[in-house]
Amino acid sequence: MKRISLLFAVALISMAAMAQTAVIEFNSKTYDFGQVREDGGRVSTTFEFTNTGNAPLVLSNVRASCGCTATNWSKAPIEPGQKGSVTATYNPNGRPGVFTKTITVTSNASESTVRLTIKGEVLPKGAKPADKYPVKIGELGLTQRNVQFGEVKKGEIKHVDIEVANNSAEAVSVDLQTAAQGIIVDVQPSKIEAGKAGTIRVAIDTDAAKQWGPFDTDAYLVVNGKKILDADHKINIKANIVENFSKLSAADKQLAPMIKLSQSNIDLGVIKAGTSKTVKVDISNQGAQNPLYIRRIVNTANEVKATPKATTIKAGKSTTLNITLNTTGLNTQTYRRSITVINNDPDHSRQTINISWTVAE
Repeated sequence: MKRISLLFAVALISMAAMAQTAVIEFNSKTYDFGQVREDGGRVSTTFEFTNTGNAPLVLSNVRASCGCTATNWSKAPIEPGQKGSVTATYNPNGRPGVFTKTITVTSNASESTVRLTIKGEVLPKGAKPADKYPVKIGELGLTQRNVQFGEVKKGEIKHVDIEVANNSAEAVSVDLQTAAQGIIVDVQPSKIEAGKAGTIRVAIDTDAAKQWGPFDTDAYLVVNGKKILDADHKINIKANIVENFSKLSAADKQLAPMIKLSQSNIDLGVIKAGTSKTVKVDISNQGAQNPLYIRRIVNTANEVKATPKATTIKAGKSTTLNITLNTTGLNTQTYRRSITVINNDPDHSRQTINISWTVAE
């Protein structure tokens, strides 16, 4: 009985000892200084932390990853529930360019080692924030005028950031507006102080865009609440929205639609100016089960009109694509155009039809 009581007492003491633990919890472990001037002097930030444990917290060491960063920290024990801090000071002199530095905090906490990060960009001596921006729009400087999303799968949201700098003597509010569906714009900060920079984040929501294939639209800068509809204030946005076949299993592909065109190269021959001509292309679904969807007919030729009779084709069935050429206003020469049938065949989702003709008097 005495042995059991002794073991029980030892266990209680051990549990009590284990329960007495300091816990260090930082409000944030990363700080971005943004853009700082090389000749602007040292910059500092303070990381605050709380001891959320039930034993005093003692910081034994705080070490920066390089001599360019100085540190200072709470030296006295931090009682449970109390706060402490670690201050990091970066010296940008002689260090132009992007920087990322770490500060390692060692203590008696349950997580004995914590790494903090400071980062930013040092602008060379004599440089203004807007000087590195090649696109000049009034007092603003932008890193780019065109947003190229490239290929984006349907169902995805993708973004591109444009940096914008205010090189004027006063604060400027900046926004970007477009009537296109699926484009989301977020400007941070919405009001950019003199000599400072911000970010225009342009995102595309492919579901909200309700479009397949090439996506091309314009957005216009709004400066101090005024939307300016001219070429200088225009941002062009491009994307190619494609079917997401990545989740199809082998079994899914066995049941997928298979597109087949009756012809993909059409020579309409010699056509008299001012007349029209129509040709039909059969589109069939040779798949085993699932329907073929004509997502979009991409046609950039004003003189050619391409209209499918149906956009949903069951397995084993077909529809007709009517292609009509109108030569009104065309010069007497040979023309070559193409249209693209965007569909949900995982192996042939883009089918191109080439069309040629010669206009005669």
